[in-house]
Amino acid sequence: MNKKRMIYIAGGLVLLLLIGSFAWKVQADKANTNAVNNRIDVIVDKVSAMFANDKKELLAENVSDKVIVEIEELIAAEKNTEMSDEAVKKLDKAIGDFTDAKQMLEASTLVEILLDDEGILVVEAVDIDNAEAKVKALQDRKLVFVELQTEIIEEARHQLLEIETAKAAVEALLSDQEKLTRKQYEEVLALVEVVKSEKKKAELMLLLDEVEKVLVKKETELAKKEEAKNQEETDKSTDNNNSSNPSKGVTGGKFESTIDGYSLGMTEKELLKKFADNNIQAEKGKRHDGGIEYRLGEDIAYGVLNGELVYIFIKFPSKISTSKGIKVGDSLKKVESIYGTGYNPQHAKYGLIEYHDGSMYLQFMIEEDSKVSGWAISKTPYEPIPGI
Repeated sequence: MNKKRMIYIAGGLVLLLLIGSFAWKVQADKANTNAVNNRIDVIVDKVSAMFANDKKELLAENVSDKVIVEIEELIAAEKNTEMSDEAVKKLDKAIGDFTDAKQMLEASTLVEILLDDEGILVVEAVDIDNAEAKVKALQDRKLVFVELQTEIIEEARHQLLEIETAKAAVEALLSDQEKLTRKQYEEVLALVEVVKSEKKKAELMLLLDEVEKVLVKKETELAKKEEAKNQEETDKSTDNNNSSNPSKGVTGGKFESTIDGYSLGMTEKELLKKFADNNIQAEKGKRHDGGIEYRLGEDIAYGVLNGELVYIFIKFPSKISTSKGIKVGDSLKKVESIYGTGYNPQHAKYGLIEYHDGSMYLQFMIEEDSKVSGWAISKTPYEPIPGI
């Protein structure tokens, strides 16, 4: 009884074997049937081992270029081999699975290089596009694999969007500096701080530094105008008060503008750097006037307005004293003996006395026992908190 056999007739490199189907011819000799079947079984087993499970949904961990080359050589060796219809079907199926595995390895390799070991984006948009195209080519037959790779691709795209959004926002600030505000700067800074790539973040921060220089200059000019206006109003008020409440003492010179190495007028950035240099953890809070206050427990508070340090407040149990030796716990009588009684009487009802040397303000909190419970140097006069 004659049995129908076929032989593969396609020529060329092994890659061409993966493109078309095998063609076979009749073969009457049964001598090599078992040997051929055994070789085909080896190919089938090696291809199956490229996958993590029988469903061939994911690649096994040991799949590499070396494994690919080895299987390609085994398949190439069967060129022009006579085999049965059953062997043909098994080999065709193995080649189809091998083609999928090879495409999966190529796609996963492109996806793997999108993020570094810490999950940070390290490539450009074109690399994400290339990886996505390779993964989508397997959409109709390797859905589980595609879903896992797509998660990584989406994370890469998300990080790329964060970078592009922050970059566009920074460039917008640079292009419209006339209308630049502190709020805009802080909103863009928040976008930059979200960027996970330290390299990209550093590049954007360099641009933001230029923006902040412009902003600080604008804020300084505005603060000077406000200070001049406040000074004018204070002088008028002081003149009126002094006419009916003559001073019993004098301040004796200019007040200090620096306490323990921190100077009024330094920028918020300089303040935070000094905290970092001294390994200080400060608690950040908002003030009623829209400014920011950095507190060191109950000891010291640093007030920032429009990006500039405008006051330093010393409270119990700090032992830091004024340049003339007044510290927390001293009596009101001692304060008046050194700085005089020419303070603003309007603030006394708030438990505070305030001196002014023409440019700086020196303020003392006085408790009911007429003791100093806190003191401050400030670039601006005391303003009662609304509703208190």
